[in-house]
Amino acid sequence: MNTELLNKAILHHKIDEVDQAIDIYKTLILKSPESANLYHLLGIAYAQQEKFTEAKSCFETALKYNPDEPSFYNNYANLLKKLGRSDDARFNFLESLKRQPYNPVAHNNMGTLLFNCGEIGAAIGHYNQALSQKPDYIEAMYNLGIAYLRQEKPAIKLAIKALQRTLTLEDNHFSANKQLGQLLHQEDDFAQAIIHYRKSLATNPDDAHTCHLLGTALLANNEDQAGLAYFEKAYDLNSTLSDLNHNLAAVYLTKQQYQKALTHWLKHLETEKDISTYFNVAVTYFYLGRYNEAINYYQEVLKIDPNYLNAHINLGVINLQTNNKKTAKVHYQKALSLSADNAEIKYIIAAIDQENISKYKQPPSIFIKNLFDQYAPYFDHHLQNILDYKTPAAIVKMLQVELNPKENSLNILDLGCGTGLSGQALKPYSQKLIGIDISENMINYCQSKQIYDKLITADVNSAITEFENIDLITLVDTLPYIGDLENILTKIHQSLIPGGHVIMSTEITYDVEFKLQASARFAHNPNYISALCKKLHFKQVSQEKVELRFHQDKKINGIIFLFEKTL
Repeated sequence: MNTELLNKAILHHKIDEVDQAIDIYKTLILKSPESANLYHLLGIAYAQQEKFTEAKSCFETALKYNPDEPSFYNNYANLLKKLGRSDDARFNFLESLKRQPYNPVAHNNMGTLLFNCGEIGAAIGHYNQALSQKPDYIEAMYNLGIAYLRQEKPAIKLAIKALQRTLTLEDNHFSANKQLGQLLHQEDDFAQAIIHYRKSLATNPDDAHTCHLLGTALLANNEDQAGLAYFEKAYDLNSTLSDLNHNLAAVYLTKQQYQKALTHWLKHLETEKDISTYFNVAVTYFYLGRYNEAINYYQEVLKIDPNYLNAHINLGVINLQTNNKKTAKVHYQKALSLSADNAEIKYIIAAIDQENISKYKQPPSIFIKNLFDQYAPYFDHHLQNILDYKTPAAIVKMLQVELNPKENSLNILDLGCGTGLSGQALKPYSQKLIGIDISENMINYCQSKQIYDKLITADVNSAITEFENIDLITLVDTLPYIGDLENILTKIHQSLIPGGHVIMSTEITYDVEFKLQASARFAHNPNYISALCKKLHFKQVSQEKVELRFHQDKKINGIIFLFEKTL
């Protein structure tokens, strides 16, 4: 055999010049037609070109001329595995191992075949055999880690150990870093998961799935902006990834980017026509103030599940806001039939009917909490862009005119602080600004603005008792969620310094002292407030009728009061 020509062919083969290698192998076979090694090399070359029929013939010829060479059986078995002939592949792997038991490559290949056939325990045995023969065998170590995960009862700790060992052998192993990141993510070790996802992306920066995984881990680790950036990168690389549109929509929703959220909910709905996605689309349309579209999608929810409680509640909310009280009542009554002991729904129905409303001195706490937890994501957008909310500005104007406070001079307690719209207006005058709200979601949104020195999630009636020596207490659009004011005003008096002030806004009724309106908000008689404050030793400094906001294209007027503590 021409050794020089053979070495030339092998060199072509090594540098992926497979066509040139094949030509030389074929030339050499003409001169040495019974060379098992030449047929074996030619079979490998054909297999690389995915010419599987030719490769199979070459391997079989090689084994004909030399039936004792283990590597021939091993490579022939790999080809049969690719062709889906698992039983024949198994037979040839075993023949290879029979002739050469010390063969880590054959054990690894046999393990992979068994793994693909669902024989996980046997696969693990062969991977361990490969590693006992070659402890630094990277592929076998990685395969062992994956096999531990595919057992009927996944061995998470063993899998993590095997993947970590893989990475000690090859720190930039793409798949090991990615898989280890996923396992650590599942164990809530987000910081370490992020490290491994980043290492995986350092090897393959355009892997969309890993970008998506990294974005999810970053969000779980409270790194919202970075998480969103990786979601967006994943979307640019592959917009069809499972759950990516869902996750993008959810993040945009929390950031109050409702149009972007809607775009991705609708894209998700193209492939996942499930009830939760229809519901989320409806919610987003609602946040955008597009009530007709919201109603349509809530109706789709009810087609799938006529007893979907939150769909009925939200349809009640929309119809109440658009003054369709009859339809609102239908949905609230259906909701009550599904949740018979629900004090919140009973309260709303009483408000709509305007029957037995005198028994309500204040709303159920759960009503206020749920209302504003649900309202929080679109509160600022809705009040400022749709309702033209003017109360904070009117409050500050009255303070400037009547008290002319110096900058950074007042200890201020903001009761019912919401997302901080009033706090933004009051901040320039505060030495210390404290906000209290019953809604955790409102407080969370408020926290992100970094306006207040302290924020407390609690009912204002209970939380206020912890404070004293306050200069100014504000209730900006808070009284509509308190009927009888004597309890809260008594506590406000106790919390103020002598000469301290309380400023508050309310909607107006002249029929009774206070009244639960069909909107489920309380209105107060100005004379009731004035008389009560006089009784509790407050001196009225100012009272002004103002435009609070718009609702259904109508001005909502109210009154702002400023009182001073006298005793």
